[in-house]
Amino acid sequence: MSNLSHTLLIALVAASAPSATAQGDIITVGSTGDVTDVQSAIDLAVDGDHIVILESLIGTPTINGKSLTISGIDDTIALLSFGLFTLSGPALTIQNLAADQSVVVRQLTLDIQIVDPIPSLHIQDCAGPVHIEDCTIAGFNGAAITVEDCDAVSIASCSVTAGVAFDQGDVTPEYFPQAGLSAGDSRVSAYDSVFTGSSGPDASQIIFGPVVQPAPGGPGFVARENSVVYLSECTVTGGAGGSAGEGDLCFDGQDGGAGLVVDDFGAGSIVRLRNTGGGGGAGGTVPASCAGNPGSAGAPIEAAPGTVQALGDAARSLTTTSFVTEGDSVDLSFSVATGDFVSLLLGSDLGASLYLPASQLTLNLGLPLITIPLTTAPSEDPLEISITVPTLPIGFDVVDVPLQGLIIDTAMTPLATGPSVVTIYSAAGAP
Repeated sequence: MSNLSHTLLIALVAASAPSATAQGDIITVGSTGDVTDVQSAIDLAVDGDHIVILESLIGTPTINGKSLTISGIDDTIALLSFGLFTLSGPALTIQNLAADQSVVVRQLTLDIQIVDPIPSLHIQDCAGPVHIEDCTIAGFNGAAITVEDCDAVSIASCSVTAGVAFDQGDVTPEYFPQAGLSAGDSRVSAYDSVFTGSSGPDASQIIFGPVVQPAPGGPGFVARENSVVYLSECTVTGGAGGSAGEGDLCFDGQDGGAGLVVDDFGAGSIVRLRNTGGGGGAGGTVPASCAGNPGSAGAPIEAAPGTVQALGDAARSLTTTSFVTEGDSVDLSFSVATGDFVSLLLGSDLGASLYLPASQLTLNLGLPLITIPLTTAPSEDPLEISITVPTLPIGFDVVDVPLQGLIIDTAMTPLATGPSVVTIYSAAGAP
């Protein structure tokens, strides 16, 4: 066994043995699975179990006060909330986690196709960590993600796009801008992800119905009510404002949404940005035959009365294999600069978003941490490393390994990648 694999085995035991949340049973969901719907799997599960979804499904499942990992068997799996003119629910809700509980969601598409202005993913009242990775999350008639009263939410390598909400009770639909992600009184860290606000609808005539006026674009990301947010290598963009038309569709063009809004109400939120860009959405246009005024582009950042801190452009990222079977290899891909010294941090579990002001690092792993030195980057090309996974300890069918890259650049500046959670199955337990 190589030294690296031996170190990984020690890390697996250290990560798994103290915590019932690190390993458990596997429940498969689908027509050929243990159960046929996600909520039944959640109800059946206990802390530490893994739910593997084998096919795309419709439903509104809720994880309520349980430590679980939920993932798609591949990157084509979607959870869809669907309803027509009736109140339904998010494609996934995570709530009421205690401080010693955690939820991991990986390799899923969360989508919603209902008229009620509710999010695709709703996370609320969680003292324990919630980690979302390799997911596509799309709103239809509301925000893509809402986070309320949570202490540690991390998002990595995700695409998050809002839909445009409207009040279907009016004779004339009234549209309201929506955020890609809206966080209230929460701590959120996001890495290598894209957040896009809703695009306002253009002026249009509903068949046998009223005229729809153009509407403003929504913000890409909203931090409010004393939230603390860290964004690293993210793109945050407001949605475009709706455009006017001709004749009965002649209105003013609407403003684009802001990229980032810090405290749209309340005070005290702070957002730290590392190599994060984007901008406001484009303003809606007006044709030459219309006397209306065009909309204005949204501001890249609206930060009064909240605070925004720019931490510089130096950032690094890490992507990993979603899951592997013992004996196979975990593939790690680091974005690096020439001369970077690359190490891997392994935690006992996910942890709170811990910001270290002296080094401007944000760590998302629980203690104790194990550090595995890897190599010095020979070039700026992606650094690809494969680690062979040793056999799991007896009695372990599945283990989650939370990890995060730690890089020291040539100026001796420490840089942390986003966190990742790799699921390792035993040969007998692999779905």
